[in-house]
Amino acid sequence: MHVPERVTTNRLKGNGVVLFRVDIKGNLTGVSVYKSSGLPDLDAAAVASVRRAAPFPPPPRGLIAPINFNYTSN
Repeated sequence: MHVPERVTTNRLKGNGVVLFRVDIKGNLTGVSVYKSSGLPDLDAAAVASVRRAAPFPPPPRGLIAPINFNYTSN
């Protein structure tokens, strides 16, 4: 994940969670911030990272569960 320059330059800290879903073929069908880090540009970078990573490998057959992506700036 590319951490925004403002976050690294100012040594801002935040923890967040992005929730995303993929279909049976591994295509991204939805992505949203589930728990904000409190830093809007860090949240946007996390969402963008998930979008760039798509498509994903197909999930195991029968798996119906949201996928959480936890992110932290240090």
